[in-house]
Amino acid sequence: MIRTSIALCYEPAHNDLRHPRLIAKHPGSGYDIAALAERSIAHFWPLPKSQLYSELTRLEDLGFVAGTAVRQDRFPDKRVYEVTEAGLVALREWLDNQGFERLRSKNAALLKFFFGKFMTPERLASLLQEYRSDAEQRR
Repeated sequence: MIRTSIALCYEPAHNDLRHPRLIAKHPGSGYDIAALAERSIAHFWPLPKSQLYSELTRLEDLGFVAGTAVRQDRFPDKRVYEVTEAGLVALREWLDNQGFERLRSKNAALLKFFFGKFMTPERLASLLQEYRSDAEQRR
C-alpha cells in the first residue's frame, strides 16, 4: 500500500462522492483528512465533513482505500486510511481524462493541477494548454 492520506471529491456522473483524489503525504483518520482538505483544496474544491465518513466506508468497500482500526487510551478509537494501488490507479485515470468538470462551487482544473506530481510532464503541459484554450473561449 502507498503511505498516503486521502480525501474525496465529487464525481458528477454519480452525483456523489466516489473516488479518492486528494492524495497527500501520510495515512490519516477521517478527522485528519478533513483537516488536510481544509488546509489545501477547500478554497477551490469544498469537502463537506458531513459526507466524509460514509464515503470513506464506500471507498474502502470499492478497494480504493484500506482502513485500519487504531485503539487509543485517552481518546476514542479511530480508523486510519491509506490509499491502495487501485485507488492510485483511479486517481491517475481521472488525471489522464481530458477536460475538467464545470461545477458551480468547484474547480476541477485547479484540483487536477494540485495533483500535478501524479501526472507525466507531457500530460501536465497538455492540461495547462487545454485550460488556457478553454479560458480563452469563455472570454
